[in-house]
Amino acid sequence: MIGRVFLVALGALLLAWGAGESLIGLFGAEATGSVTSMRRQLGDRAEALPNRYAYSIGYAFRLPDGTRIEGTSQRIGDFFSPKLGQGSLVRVRYVPLFPRLSVMEWGIGSLIEALIVAAVGVVLIRLGWRPGRKVKRPVGRTGRRRRARRSAVRPVDNQGAEK
Repeated sequence: MIGRVFLVALGALLLAWGAGESLIGLFGAEATGSVTSMRRQLGDRAEALPNRYAYSIGYAFRLPDGTRIEGTSQRIGDFFSPKLGQGSLVRVRYVPLFPRLSVMEWGIGSLIEALIVAAVGVVLIRLGWRPGRKVKRPVGRTGRRRRARRSAVRPVDNQGAEK
């Protein structure tokens, strides 16, 4: 039971993340921001492709009313791939009602990635939400009691006949 609840909760989280990110990327308001920080996290990712690293990118953008909003993003690449440096200009899409929900440099690759995450969420919800199989219990005096009666030793008289 706990496993099913966990699957449904994880699936709902992935579905919300994937669908939300794709909706922000497609329909969110656009702004120009700048990279405020960039750092390589941990070391080599030890994947099939050598020299791959995770980069954490901090960015900031301004709303039409002048409020500054900060966000972070993560990218995977090799040692030379981060073409962005501190102060580089980037495109940012955000939710106008809650600008802290934003995505940086949205493209078709990001859309496909977000839709895959949402699809995995749907599969997990489906696996966890599956109705349990109902076991039909026998009606009446069947099952264990009947087997016990059949195998019970019956008393025998001295000539070998049952009483």
